[in-house]
Amino acid sequence: MRPTVGEQLEGLRRILDDVVAPAVDGPYPADVLAGVVAALDALAAGWADVSGFLAWDVAETMMLLRAAAEDDRTVAEAVRDLELATPDDLLDVRAWEVHQARVRGVLAELAPSLAEGPLAPRLAAHLRARADRFPIRVAQRMPGQR
Repeated sequence: MRPTVGEQLEGLRRILDDVVAPAVDGPYPADVLAGVVAALDALAAGWADVSGFLAWDVAETMMLLRAAAEDDRTVAEAVRDLELATPDDLLDVRAWEVHQARVRGVLAELAPSLAEGPLAPRLAAHLRARADRFPIRVAQRMPGQR
């Protein structure tokens, strides 16, 4: 497919850099525009890796949830429900986003108790690995995010 999604995002970034940026007056609008340009660059570079990241994140999070389920019947039921809802098609990014949000929601509910128990090191390692693997990295933050 031409142009690819990455090429389209890069093209939009070039338009903003070459056409819009020279016409922007004021430091704040210029700073916002620079943040948008950086976000487009990050999306262009990482969009194709999102589905793989979602599948990896779900698999890793589910391993952590399964460990938590060993001592908690309610968590075990939630894990079974999540396993049954796992999308079949890795290319269905929307389905994986929805599923990953559900899996992450269960983890978010359990995180305070996990952080206080024997799974705390695994939780911390998972969260670090997740941050390291996230495929979209914006080089410049928007104003107010610094």
